[in-house]
Amino acid sequence: MLTLGNTSSSITFTTKSGDLIVRRAEHNLVEMDFPQYAITGVRFPDVSNPYQDTFPEFDGPSHLSEMIQNFIPKNINVEAVAYACAAKKLIVVVDNETTKYVCLYDPDGDLVRGLIVTLAPAHAKSQGFVDSEAIPYDYVCRYFAPWVGIPEDPATGSAQCALAPFWGAILNKRNLYAYQSYPHRGAQFRVSLHDSGRVAIYGQSVTVLEGQIHLNDAIFY
Repeated sequence: MLTLGNTSSSITFTTKSGDLIVRRAEHNLVEMDFPQYAITGVRFPDVSNPYQDTFPEFDGPSHLSEMIQNFIPKNINVEAVAYACAAKKLIVVVDNETTKYVCLYDPDGDLVRGLIVTLAPAHAKSQGFVDSEAIPYDYVCRYFAPWVGIPEDPATGSAQCALAPFWGAILNKRNLYAYQSYPHRGAQFRVSLHDSGRVAIYGQSVTVLEGQIHLNDAIFY
């Protein structure tokens, strides 16, 4: 909007999944309006779930447990598992003192299309989870979907639609500051949960390409 000199307060993009409304926000940011995904806890026989009183639960199938065990290194403790059914995204919460992790598994996508590894850092500064102004992040994540052609995504808005209601409920916050820890790049997200069941994602808009289209006189068939 800024590059084109558009004075409108919002622009609506029509997509296959519905209208995406982008609004002007303060501090030269833009606000994107997305749905919040309902969260369900995943229960495994030999794993305690610290959030069992926060979200409803279902019994996780054995192959899901095996997939997680192959994804997460054995030296990193998995604290909880949750699922955003509408988006088919699995949320794996790891030890809140974790600083690094790798994922090696490539499962099929019948049940899960995206796997999110996440934590709310216990000591954000010493773990390296602060921004350039030393402001700590409320939660950090990585997003993997190799079974649909995305080995790892650097910035995933749809993942925040699941993580914001998840961490919002656990941390008792409506406004969260998040970091997607993609190696050598990463992405920052400011997200707000609305009572309407929507989540607002804020960020800077960056012009990466400009072009012109020259049209001849209209031709009607």
